[in-house]
Amino acid sequence: MNSNKIKIEFEKEDNSSIAYDGNRQIGQCHFARLKQNWIITLTDVEKDYQGQGIGKNS
Repeated sequence: MNSNKIKIEFEKEDNSSIAYDGNRQIGQCHFARLKQNWIITLTDVEKDYQGQGIGKNS
């Protein structure tokens, strides 16, 4: 685990963002759109990466 290489990719067509450590997917967030708001429907971060702000709402 190297948090310096964590990359978050926004997947507009899938209403999601995916967190990667190198090529390994370590987290995900899915949302629904309601007018001007996004409703978070799922967040998941692998146990070894929890507590690092990866799933944080910014």
